[in-house]
Amino acid sequence: LVCVRAGVLLVLGPTSDGPIGRAHGLVCDCLGRARDILRRVLGPACCARLEAAEEYVCWKPNPLLCALYVGIMVAFAFSDVAYLFPLVPNPRIPWLHRPLSLVLVAAGFGLHQWCCFSEPGTITRENLAHYEDNYAFDGLMYVPKQCRTCAIMRPARAKHCSICDRCVARFDHHCPWINNCVGALNYRLFLAFVAYHCLLCAYAVVMLARLLRYLAFDRYRLHEAYITAPDGSHEAVGLLVGGQYMMLSHPAPCAMAFFAAVMGFVLLCFLGYHVYMLSTGYTTNESYKWSDLVAAKRRQEKALASAMAQLRPRNGRNGGGGDVNADPGEAPAGEVEAKALEVLAPRLDLVNTMLVYAYDFGLWANVMDVCFPVALHGGLRRSHALLRAVQQQPEAEAPAQEAPARRGSGSNRRSNAGGGRGVPQQRRRQTGRAQ
Repeated sequence: LVCVRAGVLLVLGPTSDGPIGRAHGLVCDCLGRARDILRRVLGPACCARLEAAEEYVCWKPNPLLCALYVGIMVAFAFSDVAYLFPLVPNPRIPWLHRPLSLVLVAAGFGLHQWCCFSEPGTITRENLAHYEDNYAFDGLMYVPKQCRTCAIMRPARAKHCSICDRCVARFDHHCPWINNCVGALNYRLFLAFVAYHCLLCAYAVVMLARLLRYLAFDRYRLHEAYITAPDGSHEAVGLLVGGQYMMLSHPAPCAMAFFAAVMGFVLLCFLGYHVYMLSTGYTTNESYKWSDLVAAKRRQEKALASAMAQLRPRNGRNGGGGDVNADPGEAPAGEVEAKALEVLAPRLDLVNTMLVYAYDFGLWANVMDVCFPVALHGGLRRSHALLRAVQQQPEAEAPAQEAPARRGSGSNRRSNAGGGRGVPQQRRRQTGRAQ
């Protein structure tokens, strides 16, 4: 369990400054110390081989987890034929489920191979024009930037996968189970793969439960059996004793049911996470980037508040005209505070920024964007949710004389981004000290 939790934390990665991020840092620190100890004990040559193996397993495309998946499916199919076929048909399970189980396993294997060799939306010099106008840059997570590896201008929502060494449109994540990236063109296929295996695990659990019920109640009639107590009395067989008897008599069906239930629960949680991402328009990559962005803004606001709390009393004691009880929204009094703000300004670029996610087009549009990717049909839409959020900003956040200019500059930015889906983030202008 400790290894599983450590693996989950490493896969999730640092998410801002929350508990998962702190746990991720703790795990990485422990692994770094363990690596130092191994280097001292085993020597640099052995550690170099271990690091080369780690580089191949973690940071290079490899078929290890794909082979593990194939092994699990083959073992399940073999156990089905060897241990379950002799018990089917029976009064609770008809004969049809003998060939049906193998067909379902083969369909899952075929879907896995389809995902492995599917095209995620690789961006090259030749097809760059096909992807560059699909989405607009929001100015926060995505800005016009050249990929140093591919030597192309990376479109919005695209990312260079360090494992596959290619830029992928609407990059979601790199899945080691299919040894492929999940992007704009195969995200729907990946969701179908996960959903199908959730249903496959549910089917296996139901069928195995019916088989175990047949064995327990129809063949062995455990509900009528009893055990002899030390005092000679008869006690009915309970759930614990009956379960132990079934595991000793038929270990294969019990183990298969337990494995299918655990894997089905894990896959269901994973599918639920991606369904939530789908409904909100996020990708896995963007969810981490956005959480880091929110955490960075929170840290900047705390830094600004701490700096002003330290400067105001000192300025008041020095006779600079500062007021300890001054309203935080008013302009700071004194040259010391003004100079401090000028120094802090480059590090507080998010304080006056309104963070609105630009790629949530609504539930139906988000679903259509995944089922029928914009990269396939070339359609262009706007982020109406962001436009409504910008238009509903309270007028009290800026002076009355600056409101027309702010609305004009916002409309110009929206018109410049009209060629893509989503619009750049609008920035709040605040009065006083924050400005």
